[in-house]
Amino acid sequence: MSSSALVLSDVGDETWGAVLEQGRVAELHVENARRPGIAGNVYKGRVGRVIPGMQAAFVDIGSDKDAFLHVSDLPQARAADFDFEADEADSAWAAPEEAEQASAPPRPPAPPIQDLLREGQEILVQVAKEPMASKGARLTAQIALPGRALVHLPFIDRVFVSRRIEELAERDRLTALAESERRGPGGWIVRTAAEGTGDAAFTRDAAYLRGVWAAIQERERGSGAPVLIHRDLNLAERLLRDVVSEGFEEVVVDSDRLRTLARDFLERYLPGLGVRVRVAEGSGTLLDDMGIHQEIERALKPRIWLKSGGSIVVNPTEALVAIDVNTGKFVGRHSLEETALETNLEAVREIVRMLRLRDLGGIIVIDFIDMIEPANRDRLQTALYEELRKDRSRTRPLAISDFGLVQLTRKRTRRSLDRTLQVACPACGGNGRIRSAIVVYYQVQRALSRGAALAGPDGPTVRLHPATIARFDEEGLRLRAAGGGAAPHVVPDPALSEERFEVVW
Repeated sequence: MSSSALVLSDVGDETWGAVLEQGRVAELHVENARRPGIAGNVYKGRVGRVIPGMQAAFVDIGSDKDAFLHVSDLPQARAADFDFEADEADSAWAAPEEAEQASAPPRPPAPPIQDLLREGQEILVQVAKEPMASKGARLTAQIALPGRALVHLPFIDRVFVSRRIEELAERDRLTALAESERRGPGGWIVRTAAEGTGDAAFTRDAAYLRGVWAAIQERERGSGAPVLIHRDLNLAERLLRDVVSEGFEEVVVDSDRLRTLARDFLERYLPGLGVRVRVAEGSGTLLDDMGIHQEIERALKPRIWLKSGGSIVVNPTEALVAIDVNTGKFVGRHSLEETALETNLEAVREIVRMLRLRDLGGIIVIDFIDMIEPANRDRLQTALYEELRKDRSRTRPLAISDFGLVQLTRKRTRRSLDRTLQVACPACGGNGRIRSAIVVYYQVQRALSRGAALAGPDGPTVRLHPATIARFDEEGLRLRAAGGGAAPHVVPDPALSEERFEVVW
């Protein structure tokens, strides 16, 4: 196995894509052909409610729930109060990376949303974030169209260059190339993948994106709202565009469709990169054969063991993701401080890999093992920042606190791996815990009391899971008759969960 590889697999209606680094899974993506994601799609929507108190509007794009559009994501607001980073466009609709402005004009105040939008107005919007849970999609009217080397910004007349391109001469060369492609309104983000790109490939990418924008404008003129105007690339195409680079040696596929798609894409966009396409034997078993499914199973467990014997515990909640680092079985060799440092440094690599693999987003709080020495804290913080540079999503970490806590935010535009591959537990309703025996006991007793008037001479029947009946026996809990009637008959029912019950009168 090469040091870096992209694995693409067709499994039924789903396409799975895994990014491997040093033989281990660093990223995993899943897309169902019958339920494709909508992030990156461009719609002609119709404005519904305009809410001045939130400086936002809800827009009908033809989905089940109206999508959310904030005033800061309108072209007029962007032009007035500009604080743009390439990863805002890139991460939402392509591959995340930071950029900086070539110039920064003064920022007059942005107008309020009620002066910019009205109910019933038709507007061109792009999905910046997939619908999640009960929330609709997050929209932007600031269209960004990603290619291999560039992102086209039709409504921003400036050039930006990825901050990850550090060599000054290369930045200047790419800036000049991008400036030469500004023909009329609009601007460009020069992506990290553009580093080292020849003039011809750069020009070809720019011409392709201008053509995409021209097609969008043409479709918009002839369409009513709400309607899909432009669909983003499918999963396999996006990964080939955004992931494959100099560090990759091969793309491994398991179907004729993916082989043709990968070869055509690499020949068109990356002809000199030397990335080969390898077709694996067997159908539908590629992820198992390469040990990817085993990695996924391990990643989804709340506790992940480190090679040293330490562990990290990942606990996603509604508000944030909490990650705890423990020494576990690792006792070190010399001192507690050294043990804490070694465990923390090992945990950093695994934590960032879990963020990428599970695509965890929002606010993330990491509780590292306390260290006293400031030099050790600095070393840990440097290691964390270096690992986060591998992440294609935008992350913003804060310094380590005196309590050993690190807070960071991570941008996510699609559903996390947890939500993609897991559903709420039918037994506990997604709580992660079930009710104790005493709580279930009192629930049954209350149900018996409420239905006492229905009791016949033989008494009611109470169905419980066998394990719940055993827990009742262990704690000496006996169901009582209600209203002076006959005692209930307890019947084991394995079909019920351990905290559910049925009362039959």
